[in-house]
Amino acid sequence: MSTTLVRSITQAAVAAVVVGFGVVAWAAGPKEPAANGAQGLRFDAKTCSAEERASVTEAFGLARQRVAAGLQVAMANPNDPRMVRWFGEGQQRRVVEVLQATIRQMDNASDFTIACASSAYCVQRNPMAYTSHANRVVGFCRGFFRAALTGEDSRFGALIHELTHLAAQTQDHAYSRPNARTLAMKEGNRAANNADSYEYFCETLSE
Repeated sequence: MSTTLVRSITQAAVAAVVVGFGVVAWAAGPKEPAANGAQGLRFDAKTCSAEERASVTEAFGLARQRVAAGLQVAMANPNDPRMVRWFGEGQQRRVVEVLQATIRQMDNASDFTIACASSAYCVQRNPMAYTSHANRVVGFCRGFFRAALTGEDSRFGALIHELTHLAAQTQDHAYSRPNARTLAMKEGNRAANNADSYEYFCETLSE
């Protein structure tokens, strides 16, 4: 199974694994200053190294900028080619809603805990990243830390993907750029609720 396909796990799957493997409660770890006035990031002290905290913090700052830029595009023109490419036609309201919710979540970053590559779920399942709504945890695994900051399936893009799950209850209807574009052409309403679509929209804003 490709890294992309296992990158993000649904809430139900994560909850099952958390229970099954008996993961202990997440410890409130050190906070890092976040960009653009956001509150400090809250890291799990048991799983996140200083290097991993720096990597996530860097991605967080860029992700916040790109989501804000994406929101400007979405609000300005519902027929912008970049909107149609990833969400189809007629989806402006939902896209704006998701992007606004994601920015609010980023600006309240202490509301959730960030776990890193040595967390139990990463060790057992090895996705790129995951979100647990029940525990208010966003986890980043080895695939995330190996990825480039920018480009396709980037670190900042993966962070956007996960935070749309946490903030706006997006789903994983399609993975990968080709499948996300097909979804936009055929089922815009599902594309507007697809986490990868927001990741790729923000990653390709300047294209």
